[in-house]
Amino acid sequence: MPRVSLLSPTSKKRKTWDPDQMKKAIEAVRTKVMGYKKAVKTFSVPRSTLKRLVKDSQESLELLVDKPLGRKPVLPLHLEKRLVKYLLYMESVYYGLTRMDVRKMAYQLAVKNKIANQFRNEVAGRAWMDHFLKRHKDSLSLRRPMGTSYARA
Repeated sequence: MPRVSLLSPTSKKRKTWDPDQMKKAIEAVRTKVMGYKKAVKTFSVPRSTLKRLVKDSQESLELLVDKPLGRKPVLPLHLEKRLVKYLLYMESVYYGLTRMDVRKMAYQLAVKNKIANQFRNEVAGRAWMDHFLKRHKDSLSLRRPMGTSYARA
C-alpha cells in the first residue's frame, strides 16, 4: 500500500512508494530473482527509482531507501546534534541564547571543523536557522530569552 502524501495537490508528489516494498524489489533484482519489469509490477514501485537504487550497490538497503530528499545540511548530523545538546544544556543552566547567538555558533562550528559553507558576515543565514529548527523541532524551540532571578534559579 503506497504512503499517503501530505503535500498539497499543486506540488509534485515525490517518494510516495512504500519503503518496505522498495527494499524487497531491490533485493529481488539484485539477487536476480526478478527483472526490473516484474519487480515494478509485483511491488508497485517506480521503475526509474528502482534502477537508480539497484545501481547503488555499496550502500545498505536501509540507507538507500530512507535517504532524505533535498540538499544536505551545511553541518553534518553529528555536529548538529552536538549543537542541540549544547543549546539544551545552556537552557538548563538558565542562560538564554538568542537566534543570532545560535547562528554565530553555527558559523564558528563550520569554520573550526573546516566545513565549506556559504555563510556571510561570520553568521549563518536566517534560512539555515529556520531549517535547523525544523530538523530538530522535537527537541528545540527557541524563544526570546528572559531574565531569571536568583531566587527562581
